[in-house]
Amino acid sequence: MVKVNHRVSILARRVLLPCLVLAVVGLAASIAATATPAPSASRTTPVCYGTERWPIKTLADPAASQVNLTPISKTVRQLWAFSPPGGFDTSIPEPG
Repeated sequence: MVKVNHRVSILARRVLLPCLVLAVVGLAASIAATATPAPSASRTTPVCYGTERWPIKTLADPAASQVNLTPISKTVRQLWAFSPPGGFDTSIPEPG
């Protein structure tokens, strides 16, 4: 059995233990600060970033009733094959 010097034991209790506690508390606070909050149960509209075309993003525009919500299976390449609607920037390159 290894004998522990009494001064080392006091050092461990008075200095090292509080440092360890502070490190654990700091780590926990850091993790809590960066965690993504849970979605609110009272939220009724989906999150959409940006305010441009907000009524269209939230289906609040006059044409919202014309949107077909039935999913259609398509690949990205098939979506790129569609002709863009008028007024869209056509300088965006197609994927290789």
